[in-house]
Amino acid sequence: MTYRTFEIHSPDETNDSNATISLRCDVLNSSQVFQAIVSSDIRIIGNLSNSSNGALLGEIEIEDDSKFSVVIKPSSYENPLIDFEWGTLTKREVAAFELSQLLGWNLVPPTVLRDVQDLECSVQLFIPHDPREHYFNLAFDDRSVLEKFVVFDYIANNADRKAGHLLVEKLESFEFFPDSGEEVALSSGSSIFGIDHGLTFHEEDKLRTVIWEYAEKPVSMNLLEDVNNVAARVEDVLSKYLSHAELRATALRIEKLLINPYHRALDANSRAFPWPLV
Repeated sequence: MTYRTFEIHSPDETNDSNATISLRCDVLNSSQVFQAIVSSDIRIIGNLSNSSNGALLGEIEIEDDSKFSVVIKPSSYENPLIDFEWGTLTKREVAAFELSQLLGWNLVPPTVLRDVQDLECSVQLFIPHDPREHYFNLAFDDRSVLEKFVVFDYIANNADRKAGHLLVEKLESFEFFPDSGEEVALSSGSSIFGIDHGLTFHEEDKLRTVIWEYAEKPVSMNLLEDVNNVAARVEDVLSKYLSHAELRATALRIEKLLINPYHRALDANSRAFPWPLV
């Protein structure tokens, strides 16, 4: 286990201890994290102020005194939307994780559906990251990971892939000063995760993303093989979280991808980009 903290300092530089938030985000193996998210008690730290759906920040402590933080999204806190059924966004968050795991791509942090304080919630591992880093200013040594996100977002019909929804995990303790204008990471990790998958799996075409650099290019063969290997299992794995119509639409998108293995073309006449972009 590696001890890790994530500290956020208030931009007003006051001496008030409440101006600094310190989160424990210890590095644990995936089985420990997943089992704890499924069954351990969660201490609520507070609300995430920029969340449009009442997301909460929580902390889980396990037997060896390790701790890590989680993001909690109660179904009943969701704001009503015109095109997504109220109360279903949490299930879509979990479905996105399950799809990522099924493909073997590890793009989505561990996410489960469970009750927290008698509320149905999605609970997702918090990824320590620098919020100033996003798709538009990341320099990738290997850009193939982006193609995985492109294929994943097409299959999941992601209606909200903003630049800020790609997080680069910090593997050691990290301090963030919002207005400092300089990097203060003690070390930088290379694992990239995608978050905020509530607006996914709609039965109608809703794809909106900032990642269009692969448009009309052939899909890499190894990704097609991954998709083909799990195509027959997708509906069964996602059936607990999606409607029958959404499951059939997901299966149809996979079928279309395998028949015509090219990335989606950017249509200037459609609403292809999310807003805001970051």
